[in-house]
Amino acid sequence: MKRKLFAKTILASSIAFASAATLAAPYEVIDLGNLGGDQSVAYAINEAGQVVGTANGPVTDSVREFTSHAVLFADVNVDLGTLNEGIRSEALDINELGQAVGYSNVITTVETDNGTVISDNEFAVIFSAGSVTQLPDFEGLTNTRLFAINENGITVGTGLLDVDPNDSVNPINRAFVYNSNSQEYKLIDPLTNEPNRRSFLVAINDQNEAIGYSEVDVDGATFLKAFVYDYADDVILELPANSINVTYAADINNNGEVVGSVFHSSNSTNRVAYYFNKEDASTSLIELGFFDDRFNDSRANAINNNGTIVGTALVSVPTNKIYNAFIFKDDLQNLNDLIACDTGWQLVNATDINDSGEIVGYGSKDGEVRAFKLVPTGEPVEECKTEEPTNNNGGGSIPLLTLGLLGIYGLRRKIK
Repeated sequence: MKRKLFAKTILASSIAFASAATLAAPYEVIDLGNLGGDQSVAYAINEAGQVVGTANGPVTDSVREFTSHAVLFADVNVDLGTLNEGIRSEALDINELGQAVGYSNVITTVETDNGTVISDNEFAVIFSAGSVTQLPDFEGLTNTRLFAINENGITVGTGLLDVDPNDSVNPINRAFVYNSNSQEYKLIDPLTNEPNRRSFLVAINDQNEAIGYSEVDVDGATFLKAFVYDYADDVILELPANSINVTYAADINNNGEVVGSVFHSSNSTNRVAYYFNKEDASTSLIELGFFDDRFNDSRANAINNNGTIVGTALVSVPTNKIYNAFIFKDDLQNLNDLIACDTGWQLVNATDINDSGEIVGYGSKDGEVRAFKLVPTGEPVEECKTEEPTNNNGGGSIPLLTLGLLGIYGLRRKIK
């Protein structure tokens, strides 16, 4: 189900290998390629194994053709394109019909008495059957993005809403549901019903249950709180807080199981992945832990209908910011320990997983940021030769820009 938004710059070079003995082989890692450039990111996979994401273009005469185009990864990768007058797009989710959603920008140029004014605006779009379709306008809502689409054609996203056109307050992030069948919008107000608070929706399941988060005011301080929104009944369920002041939601499966990450109020740098089942009587979030208690950052990105969770977690001291992709079944496992020893890959972030157990995300290979797909092999793990770290200062790791953006918008979420 799923992350992620955005014109992004993802840098990569060598990434430190874990010094402990590693195990490998239950997954075959597949390089999903690119669109002629040196960066690609996979965000979502459906049950047919179709994968979407983003990639940059080739460099011609010292100029890169484009920084980010939505892509369908296939035997021959398909550039899904942009809206007319657009130069940037991303595909953030795909359903079983092969409909992908995301956004495209549009550049407009207007001549005024004071000179030329160039505007760059983003529009939520649906990629389907070789076309890019912009969502209809909604009064006061601009710079929209779709993060997820389910099998019913119900989509969720976020835009900037001009709450009061008569004042000078900047537009506010506002979550919305868009029904692609009826072409109707439903805006989701913040939990406290304060119009100047932000709200976000990032994923939706096939029961039309969406998840997101909203700003709330607690004793004069602003926090984020996650919630589940039932589109059919127009009802919101707030997730428990666990004495935590910032709660992000990332994905929800068809069983009502939710994953995301939370910051502990006692330590703003301590971010931990969590699991929550809305169908249980439980009143607390279940924290998934870390690779090592010293490395206090883990983030769950997606959960399939079998309850398997994927995400990313810190594998270094926080100042070094080195992250590895994880899978969680009964415990947290580093996916780099579950691929062959000689692949040359460092898997940084697992962004989605389907019910067949196929996992997509991005990592570092040959000095580039590359989209990957992991296919279960059924083979046992193998013992790999221990390799000492080659970089302890964090300078060679992929900076956590994508994860930071993911934290802002919950990046992707998708559905199964």
